[in-house]
Formats: sequence, structure tokens, C-alpha cells
Amino acid sequence: MEVYRKLGLTKYESQIYSILLKCGKNEASKISEYSKVPPTAVYPNLRKLVEKGLINEIKGNVSSFQAINPSLAINSLIDKKEKNLMNLKETALEYSRSLLKTGNGQDKKEVLSITQGKDISAQIYLESMQRAKRTFYIMGWRFEKIDDKYNMLKHLKKLVKRRVDIRIILTGSEEKVEQLIKDYLEEGIKIRYLP
Repeated sequence: MEVYRKLGLTKYESQIYSILLKCGKNEASKISEYSKVPPTAVYPNLRKLVEKGLINEIKGNVSSFQAINPSLAINSLIDKKEKNLMNLKETALEYSRSLLKTGNGQDKKEVLSITQGKDISAQIYLESMQRAKRTFYIMGWRFEKIDDKYNMLKHLKKLVKRRVDIRIILTGSEEKVEQLIKDYLEEGIKIRYLP
């Protein structure tokens, strides 16, 4: 059931959903009995599961509820969450950028970014390169794949053309590092290797 909690279901929703998957179509009173969810909490949680697209309500004299095929229901739930996160991302970025502009009246300059993780670091490098005017320094650039460093070299060449002072401290594996450093130096990029 922990996996359902990670998907955003509450404890009671997880219990009810699990029982409906195990036992099939049932009335609310039986769902309460099997899932150990209090009778007063069963209907509100069943409604939430219907809204989330995980179960169906079969109306009749006494309504019963049935789990939708998990392949469809869980994929649909995750798709909705992804769409909501993407919308939230845009809203959060816009709001955050507006806060950066207002500040406290002082002209703040970004001096240093500390990152962890290849993807986010690469994204920050590329964004920073576009803003760089005089200097662009990378310290502790870990050497994982040689292709990644050569792809980054293409972007760094643009900074060299704009006469930006580039300095890099490279760390990580010694494999193929000599040729990489030579290629970077030939392009006018100051680079050192510190294992």
C-alpha cells in the first residue's frame, strides 16, 4: 500500500483501493468491513477515488464500487499529476522570477551557483553561459563521459568568441583527460585537471 501513498493517495484511499482490487465490486458497507476504514470515512474516500479516476461507482438501489483496470487508472492518474506539475512549474517559475526582479531594492548579482546532479548542472551551465559577460568559471567539473565534455565545448566556443574569460577545474577519472584538456586549451579555455 505504501506505493499508493507515494502516488498521493491517503491512508484510507489506499486501503479502499487495495480492497477493491483484491475483492472486486462491493458495496460501501462491505468495503468498510474489509478495509477497516470507519463507515463514516468510506463514502468521502470512495468519492475521492472516483474523482481520481481509480474506481467506478455503479449506481443502483445500493451503490457499489469497482476498481478500474490499474493499467489504465494508474497511468491516467500519473498523467494528470504530470500535467499538474508542469502547470505548477510554469506558475512557480513566473512567480519566482517576479520575486527576483522586485528584491529589496538592491541590485543583486548572482555570483555563485552550487549544483548537484548531471542534468540540473548542465542546464545551469547553459543558462549561465547565455548571461556571461566577462567571466565563466566552473569548479569541480566531474569527468563522466567524454562526449558530454565535447558537447559542452561547442557552447563554450561561443563564449570565447564573445571574449569571455573561461576557467575550469576538472575532476574525476583520468581516462582520456589529456586529450580533452589539450582540445579545450586549443580553443582558448583555461582548464586544469585535479583528480
